[in-house]
Amino acid sequence: MAEIATIARPYAEALFKAAGGGAGLADEVSALADVAGHAQLRQLADNPKTGADLVFNVVSAVLARKGQMLTAP
Repeated sequence: MAEIATIARPYAEALFKAAGGGAGLADEVSALADVAGHAQLRQLADNPKTGADLVFNVVSAVLARKGQMLTAP
């Protein structure tokens, strides 16, 4: 599990900096955490045959249904 934390750390730090210290990101991060908690979505995202665009589109659609928006990088 430490490996996942090591991989995620630079992304978390970049998100924190981009948000000006994290202010106002609680709802977005919580929504992403809820989506990431779904086993089927993780299985889709972990599949090496699944492209990043498909994962982004699926996550975006799920978040849109929850009233959250995700913008492409």
